[in-house]
Amino acid sequence: MKYTNTIKILNEYLDVFINNYKGKLASQGWQSGKLYNSVRKVSVRNSGGDFSLTLSLEDYWKYIENGRRAGAKMPPITAIKNWIERKNIQPKPMTLKNGKTVVPNINSLSFLIARSISKNGIKAKPFFKQSIDETYDLFIEKIKEALVQDLIDNGFNNEKESN
Repeated sequence: MKYTNTIKILNEYLDVFINNYKGKLASQGWQSGKLYNSVRKVSVRNSGGDFSLTLSLEDYWKYIENGRRAGAKMPPITAIKNWIERKNIQPKPMTLKNGKTVVPNINSLSFLIARSISKNGIKAKPFFKQSIDETYDLFIEKIKEALVQDLIDNGFNNEKESN
């Protein structure tokens, strides 16, 4: 059976979802970030009436989505160092316990950030789930209508055939 109408609506759904999700990332000032730029539609497929919607995005989306619990192991220092360099973050002077003021180098700053994430965790920002919920509400009726139209287009109808 061909699901032409349903595939079309699911493609539209995925496009709207991606725009919604990227809008939420942009609202946090992340529109120039690696995650924002990685979000893209891969495919909408049908296999015997089972539909799959696939998109691609950076693996660390799940840490933004779910946060990170306090007390977890430290995140990779190299990833934090790359982030510091990409964002051109300049370390601020710190006062040590002995009263001496120092400016940490990039390696020290990366370690301090990783240690803080490990100790304090990161608050969840469930933008992905919010985007799914919002776009689902917009599209559920359209998806139902498309499925019904596909059934009709493929010769199924509600009327009983007379004998």
